[in-house]
Amino acid sequence: MNIHRYPLCGRNFESFSEDPLLSGLVAASFVKGLQAKGIATSPKHFLANEAENGRRWSDSVIEERALREIYLEPFRIVVEQADPWCIMTAYNSVDGSFCSESQNLLSILRDEWRYSGAVISDWFGTYSTTEAFNAGLDLEMPGPTKFREYNKVLGTMKRGEVQRYQITDSATRVIDLLRKTGRVGESGFPPLPKAEEPDYLDDVESKLLIRQAAESSMVLLKNGRGTLPLVDRDTRLAVFGHHATEPSLFGGGSASLKVPYTPTPWDALKKTYRSARLGAGVAINRLVPLPNESGLKIEKITLLWYNGDQPSPEQLFYSQGLKDTLYMLVEHAPDGLLDRSDFCTSMRFELVAQKTRPYNLSLSGPDSAKCLLDDQVVLDVERDLSVSTEDFLFDGSKLEVCREKPLLLETGRMYKFEVLSWSSKHMAQNVNLEFFIQGCRLGLAPASDDDIALAGAEKLAETVVTALVVDELILRVAKACQGRTIVVVIAGPLIDTSAWIDEVDVVIYAWFPGMEFGNALARIISGEVSPCARLPTTFWDTVKDYPAGHIESLMTSDKKIHYREGIYVGYRQQSLQKYNPRFAFGHGLSYTTFSCSIKSPAFSGFHPRQETANVVLEVQNTRSRAASQTILLFIEALEPATPRSSVELRAFAKTEVLEPGTSQDLEFCLKARDFSYWDVKDHLWRVDAGNYRLRVAGPRGVGNWSEIEDVAIKIEERLVV
Repeated sequence: MNIHRYPLCGRNFESFSEDPLLSGLVAASFVKGLQAKGIATSPKHFLANEAENGRRWSDSVIEERALREIYLEPFRIVVEQADPWCIMTAYNSVDGSFCSESQNLLSILRDEWRYSGAVISDWFGTYSTTEAFNAGLDLEMPGPTKFREYNKVLGTMKRGEVQRYQITDSATRVIDLLRKTGRVGESGFPPLPKAEEPDYLDDVESKLLIRQAAESSMVLLKNGRGTLPLVDRDTRLAVFGHHATEPSLFGGGSASLKVPYTPTPWDALKKTYRSARLGAGVAINRLVPLPNESGLKIEKITLLWYNGDQPSPEQLFYSQGLKDTLYMLVEHAPDGLLDRSDFCTSMRFELVAQKTRPYNLSLSGPDSAKCLLDDQVVLDVERDLSVSTEDFLFDGSKLEVCREKPLLLETGRMYKFEVLSWSSKHMAQNVNLEFFIQGCRLGLAPASDDDIALAGAEKLAETVVTALVVDELILRVAKACQGRTIVVVIAGPLIDTSAWIDEVDVVIYAWFPGMEFGNALARIISGEVSPCARLPTTFWDTVKDYPAGHIESLMTSDKKIHYREGIYVGYRQQSLQKYNPRFAFGHGLSYTTFSCSIKSPAFSGFHPRQETANVVLEVQNTRSRAASQTILLFIEALEPATPRSSVELRAFAKTEVLEPGTSQDLEFCLKARDFSYWDVKDHLWRVDAGNYRLRVAGPRGVGNWSEIEDVAIKIEERLVV
């Protein structure tokens, strides 16, 4: 639920928007849907975790008004509308206090918003016993506990630092969470399928829903010369790019999912277009892929654990099988391990090469490792104690070492691999301010020749329409096609399109589109369905264009991140300077056009004490293709007495699929809160008397306003809400 303030925040793909209202309402719907099935949700990260680098020791410094209007507001909405069963605190500090022990933040949550659920820390995000209890943190994650073991808690009580009722209240909230999820007593919900058994998605209704979700989320950023849709099934289409056959469907880490099947873009496009051809792509992996990821067949991988630094039989204490050439020691250690910082492992497997070719080989881990091929060392990596073990979990490419010369493996020959790795003795100076992760990763994948792939792409693209990704590939093919090029972007956050955006006709932003990606993409390109999604965040060309700037370069020596732009995040920046991004908030093209008009009686004397004012908009499909439309309704304060964003999103709604010439009425309910701002002098929400105007974003988002009759709203008196 964190705000898209900084484009290099590595987890923007997990959050929703730069806008607090949109973030809060989407999160509330998500929470209500899950909890209706008996699944607890933990909206996170409370609060101000808008950058991942240095997140456990950085301090977000935010002025009070921005804290309230931008960063707290999504959480207030989700608490008010969905009552989540738990909320997770962030690693970082806010204004000098760690979030898991911030009395200011947690008192807003508990006392002001009346939140009664459990507050839990992020994994290893608890930093104290007394301070965290006094602030209202209920549960330290994960176990085994470091700060809440019996003697520490008892000691705080004996010293009078923590009261018995505080511990009782926290324990009660944790037990309530267990009851709601069926861990204690009966939850009243049917049992859920196991995560390793994704068959519950392999039915007609689920596939349809997932495909429709993918179709509804793809944003058509550009459609030059009316290139799309490609309705002619005899269109000569060439498809390039790694993701055509091996698409990235989800984010990594905790966002990784298992699916029963995946129709790839190439699978779907070759069925849709009879003359479609597949060309070579270029490698885009951040790490050398794991063997099974790259299509190498390994029947058995064994990992042997040894106490001490010698892999001798007498020190062997545990053996296990692996699904791929990666293991990681984060929380639970295997039985028999004497010291998490003093052990070694041996990973063993055999591989029969299916084709004679070169293979890239890499090792990654927090300490030294070596790879032996048929008992000969082919890669040896030495580490020192300065290596942070958590990089193995969060930034593996920083630790990856690749063999300079690829291995040449021959068809049909059996190869014996062994990877020896040693535990790191690097220790964080402060408990929980650095993850202590052990493990090892072997990357092994066929080497590719990008120059050959690019040359082949140019040749194949000379006479066909094209879909592809990767800057150089895009530029070469676009030149060969004279611009008749469709770029499909699969990415979590935004990417820099400036190198090629003016050279291509079409750009579709697919995000991480899920298991029905291929089918959904083919239906979008062919015109079976019209794109209808809008950008939930602003796309500028470079990091420096963003109001927040380049956070890593702006972070102070004492790790403070100053939110200098205040309330003017994303599209709100237009209040201070010219808003001229590559693609604006709310941008999203369609295969048709819509008109929008005010249908409800005009009103000019709306009194917020009446609680709501209803605005009815009639949306009509004015061209020849069926499509749905999302209406974004903004409020503009005219000549405000208090500086504020010139426009603020206050409601949104989506029509059903409208046939050509048909229309639908959408009703929006405005409340006093929708006109308010945070008064930093009196520390409350206030509505100023004055004139306000309604604005509806056109297909190119903020700044591209729809031509609707001017609707002015006059508020006669100043009030508190």
